[in-house]
Amino acid sequence: LHLLISLIHHHYYLIQGLISAVKAELPNAEHRRCVKHIVDNLKKKHKNKDFLKPMVWNLAWAYNKTQYKAELQNLKDYNMSLYDDVMKKEPKTWSLAYYRLGSLSEDVDNNATESFNATILAARAKAIVPMLETIRRQAMVRIAKRNKKSERRAEKFTKYVVKMLESEKEDAEKCITTPCTH
Repeated sequence: LHLLISLIHHHYYLIQGLISAVKAELPNAEHRRCVKHIVDNLKKKHKNKDFLKPMVWNLAWAYNKTQYKAELQNLKDYNMSLYDDVMKKEPKTWSLAYYRLGSLSEDVDNNATESFNATILAARAKAIVPMLETIRRQAMVRIAKRNKKSERRAEKFTKYVVKMLESEKEDAEKCITTPCTH
């Protein structure tokens, strides 16, 4: 148990050191936090809060400051203790409403990174050049498999994308265009 606690503390300080180093070396970089990890950590303390997950994700997905404030108020109205704990996680660092203008990614989680890390576990134990060569080969195999899979599809888009586009179309149909001059 002592060893486990020691490892957890070591991991925490390693992460904190990494965050500090990135801020020092890349002061203009946008620093974001993963909402999935925030939700998972909040669930440990707030086990019986059925709406914890959707409320936190709604806060993360708020596209503007007005929507962000409304979602924050919903959270506050739902449970003050949960609200206080969410505020400790600095939601402005993981809400779309506060992402820099011109940001090329609207991800509020790091699923892509987690997925990549999971696929390179064996390669990470190798020296740098063999590690990179192993990752390159894995990427080539993955690309080839996806290419074969895509060639078997008759449709242009996946079912997931079609569903998403249909939802977006419903929203777009509610919009009104107003002509103007220059």
